[in-house]
Amino acid sequence: MSEKTNSSEPKLKPVLEENYELLKRHHIAEGMDATACTSEMKRRNINSKSCKEKHTFVVDKEEKVVAVLRDKGEYMSENHLTRSEEDFEIVICKHMKKARKGSCQYTGQKRTARIVMKCKTLPVHYEKDFETFEG
Repeated sequence: MSEKTNSSEPKLKPVLEENYELLKRHHIAEGMDATACTSEMKRRNINSKSCKEKHTFVVDKEEKVVAVLRDKGEYMSENHLTRSEEDFEIVICKHMKKARKGSCQYTGQKRTARIVMKCKTLPVHYEKDFETFEG
């Protein structure tokens, strides 16, 4: 008797890894400075078709981002996303509309915020961030 296997199983791991690599390339930039938005957007080929209005980089260690889905995050069943329990250093890059045509120029702002991601066995999509206020 032959053992049944799930035909989609072998394809799942490469797709997850590919999505995780894309998330890393687009959003994880350990140690990035807010003044580096334009060069990072260009180097990472994030503006392949047009200038993106806003983009967020997580400037903490990759291991800290992965820990959100392991034991440092809260799963939100209503939207199937995971929110970090701790704050992250992020850089928010915003498109400078007055830049010359055809040139994607950005200004950056460094902040501390919680991050929200879609996770499988690895983080696969950066959803959003939100600032936390104590007081």
